[in-house]
Amino acid sequence: MNEQGTRIARKGSNVATGKIPLDHGARRVMLVLDENTINECLYDLEPEAKGFLFDPQSHILQYPLTVDEPDSQALQNIIDADLLRPGAVLLQSPYDRNAYVDLSQATDQFAIEKLRHFSRLCQYLGARDVTVEQVEVSKDSSSQVYELHGKAPVAKLDVKVENKVGNSLARKFSINASFRGGKPNTEAAEKYLRGKQLWGDVVMRSLVEQCADEDNQILEQKVVISLSSESKRSLGVVAKLNLPAKGLGLTANYLDSAHSIEEYLLTLTVKFDSPETDSL
Repeated sequence: MNEQGTRIARKGSNVATGKIPLDHGARRVMLVLDENTINECLYDLEPEAKGFLFDPQSHILQYPLTVDEPDSQALQNIIDADLLRPGAVLLQSPYDRNAYVDLSQATDQFAIEKLRHFSRLCQYLGARDVTVEQVEVSKDSSSQVYELHGKAPVAKLDVKVENKVGNSLARKFSINASFRGGKPNTEAAEKYLRGKQLWGDVVMRSLVEQCADEDNQILEQKVVISLSSESKRSLGVVAKLNLPAKGLGLTANYLDSAHSIEEYLLTLTVKFDSPETDSL
């Protein structure tokens, strides 16, 4: 069976348990399930509860593997990241179609990954310094703002942070990046953004366009980027699957990660060398 023929008949069913499909859209979510769990879901769950088995954006990765060698880069990445565990719900990275993270870690990891991509973009654009000024963690109708400036986070609002995840992210964001600086390579920057599926981010794309202006070169820019916009779309795919906690042996807290309504907004200052400095 070729990689496009991933729907394998299972006693009259049409569950995706074959080779991992080439089309990234058909594997935005991968569920690692053993054969007993698959059969129990097929025959014990109510019809409306088993739709996730046939969803066009999800793929069932049967455990243990039935092949000796991984047949795709995505599967190899899953193995190398030690994510091939029964019961795992794996979410495709918004920035790398062959990379996956566990559902419970998706919000954190995707946010940190986007920050790393922004820093790399600034490097392509010839930036000298990239500094995280503050991070805002929003949940429901409330938010917490932390001033960072490369130091340990201090609450801007005189309220104790209840969200431990937000506090942890704030600490991880308290970093600065310094480069030698130089002329912007806007062609490489655009290629990088497109390769990471970030060309749709207006803030990042606008920064590339600004740096392309040779007549009036930018020296400093303060930007606010959302570290959650892409991950929200990815989590939305999991939420629509309506995964049955009992049928899959998962806890409700684990599946609640798919309904995360937290948003992380980061304010950064990007500084560039002046044209006179570049020519020295």
